[in-house]
Amino acid sequence: MKKYYLSLLLLSLLTVAWGQRKANNSGGSQLIEGLLIDAETLEPLGGVIVFVEDSYPIISTSSDADGYFRLDRVPLGRQTLKAQKAGYQTFYTDNIVLRSSKPAYLEASMEAQKDLKWGDDFRENRPLNSFSVVSTRSFNVEETQRYPGAINDPSRMALSFPAVQSYWDNNADMIIRGNPTATQTFFLEGVELLGMGHFAAPMSRNGGVSALSIALLDKSDFSAGGFAAEYGNAQSAVLDMHFRKGNPNQQAYSFRFGLIGIDFSAEGPIQRGQSSFLVNYRYSTLGVLSQFGLYVVRSNVANTFQDLSFNLSWESKDRRKELRFFGLGGLGSEQWLIKEDSSNWINRLDHNSIDSRTANGTLGLKYSEVLGKGAYFQATAGASVNGTIYNVNNAPMDSTRIESNSLLLQQYSLSGVYSKKLDQKFRLKTGLNLYGQLYDLHHDYYNYDAERLDTFLATGLKFNYWARGYAQIQWNLSKRWQILAGGAFLFQGYNNTYCLEPRTALMYRPSKKTKLALSYGVYGQLLPLGTYETQIKINPNETLEIANSQHLILSWRQALRYDLSTLVEAWYQYGSNQPIGSEAGSTFWLYNQRKSFGRVPLSSLGANRNYGIDLSIEKVFRRGFFLMSSLSLFRSNYRAIDNNWYRSRYDNHFVANFTTGYEWILPKGGRLLCSARLLANGGYRYMPADTAASLAQNRMVFDESQGYSLGQSDEDVPVYYRLDFRLAYRKNYKKSSLTLSLDVQNMSNNLNNLYQPFYHFQEDRIYNAYQSGILPVIAMELDF
Repeated sequence: MKKYYLSLLLLSLLTVAWGQRKANNSGGSQLIEGLLIDAETLEPLGGVIVFVEDSYPIISTSSDADGYFRLDRVPLGRQTLKAQKAGYQTFYTDNIVLRSSKPAYLEASMEAQKDLKWGDDFRENRPLNSFSVVSTRSFNVEETQRYPGAINDPSRMALSFPAVQSYWDNNADMIIRGNPTATQTFFLEGVELLGMGHFAAPMSRNGGVSALSIALLDKSDFSAGGFAAEYGNAQSAVLDMHFRKGNPNQQAYSFRFGLIGIDFSAEGPIQRGQSSFLVNYRYSTLGVLSQFGLYVVRSNVANTFQDLSFNLSWESKDRRKELRFFGLGGLGSEQWLIKEDSSNWINRLDHNSIDSRTANGTLGLKYSEVLGKGAYFQATAGASVNGTIYNVNNAPMDSTRIESNSLLLQQYSLSGVYSKKLDQKFRLKTGLNLYGQLYDLHHDYYNYDAERLDTFLATGLKFNYWARGYAQIQWNLSKRWQILAGGAFLFQGYNNTYCLEPRTALMYRPSKKTKLALSYGVYGQLLPLGTYETQIKINPNETLEIANSQHLILSWRQALRYDLSTLVEAWYQYGSNQPIGSEAGSTFWLYNQRKSFGRVPLSSLGANRNYGIDLSIEKVFRRGFFLMSSLSLFRSNYRAIDNNWYRSRYDNHFVANFTTGYEWILPKGGRLLCSARLLANGGYRYMPADTAASLAQNRMVFDESQGYSLGQSDEDVPVYYRLDFRLAYRKNYKKSSLTLSLDVQNMSNNLNNLYQPFYHFQEDRIYNAYQSGILPVIAMELDF
């Protein structure tokens, strides 16, 4: 394997050398065109002055009455556009990587001037949704490609954000402010995603590899709490993603080959100037490598996957009506093979055969119309599916089936949004979302005491419905003060339960450099259908309430200079109606589980409590350099059926990260980016082993009465840390561009503890297993 990686690295270096020799010395130029709209009304903005920052002589233009602008002969490389119009905040584009292979096309929205001109003098990753004023930031595809260890995955990129950490290095699940993935929700163009990753666990929306192609990703929002009323069915965090449009004037293509997959994308006009297409297909190279005996995940694990993403867009001539048809879908297969030599059986990962197959997909049809007089309307129809087949056989038990899952969930949605800017001080936004679900869930798990396979889920094909409505208002009291107020109503048709979600925020700007905000809200979330349907003699969980969490957040942002700012946020979360074990002495809390609906009777009498403070400093990427560093101190606890508070699985006390990078311009026009990221946290908590039972049964048995009582104060759970690294070379040719990259996850090769201890099959003892060590990912991208 080491020889394989070294060969790929040598090939990459030789290709760079060849590229430097063959490249022409001309810097070259390219076209940038796009559309500017009002962020609150979606109306096209004419008369906007657009120019290239730091250009000499100045390259500038102005948008026409339909909001369209065009900049010719812009030098290749990273460029930042600046857009100005009277009555609007100055808008900066993110770093546009301008390539010789194709013109750049972008659509951007500008906010009306409300404050002390914050944004005219300072740069920040302001959220796209102006109703989210705390714990929220925007991100873009350029960041996803630039951050070390991200491997083109937004979830892995977000590990550089405050209070965000990974559950497992081989998985893209995020733990945010001590809250697991199961309490988060992802949206694509307003449609809720049931799954976004290949090889995802039943209660997780992520997996080992994201099915979302960054070739389609547009600027999106990430919120760690306190999000706007329009986002629902999430207790902790929201990822609101958008697809970009294809270029409506010119066709372009991209080919990417790497350790993760082989990609091909295409974009261009359907009807020139008015409609466009953008599509990407990827097939896993992991599957190809495994056929030659090369395994990336583990020596006895073979994976393969493929996915498809697309976005089709049609606009009216006056650009006031738009129809989009978009989607993404993925198929994944992962096979854990039993090691042939039984003397190498150390833990269950060696002697269990696992057949895991996942399928997820989302389709959406979105219609938008600018109604005039400050109003617009949007209607979206969506369909999502998530299917999992997961079977486990145990070799020491004569290949007895010890777990079997067949899970299918289809969700159909219809939503409408109406927004109205009443005047310069008031804006109203309201919406209604209706959902229908078809599901067929089956889950068997081995009963070691009775020596049989017990059925915990067997629903057959069933139907469920749920709904959510919301309204929110933005009130600009003055140039310094702003109030946001609203609420939502969440209804679960399965058992006729509901949740009221009041939300409000107050923002104060004492100066151009300072922002203060206070936010409070209630955030409800439906439980997984498999949890309601769990069978233990009867169905004890059918009447469970909707879980919810109250957020109180105090935020202070301070600009230090044009491109450098700090952010301090103190936060408190209190969860009610939390699903906990209902039997006496139980310490079970559903959200401590990573991939289970819960095989115990549950009660809604539980609670959880998270609180902490996030400290961060960020320098946006400008003049070749960027930096982001944060430290989060927090606690995460839950209350069980005995009314005692226990530390949750994610109560590791601190999360710290430091991410930085620099891009050099090479003598012959190439560019070299070098970035690094250091991640650290207190290490996840463990449930103690029941040593006597484990040794007697030759398998891992936990002492569930103790909860997750082992933590970083114990020698067995050391502090987690890892160093990620990225090296990327980019070169423009006459009509094409080449990018070579090397991402190294865990460059320090630190062996961090896995998420639980294991039973050692050969030595008959309990021991700590480790996560993967160094993982290099090499890729090549050709645009033409």
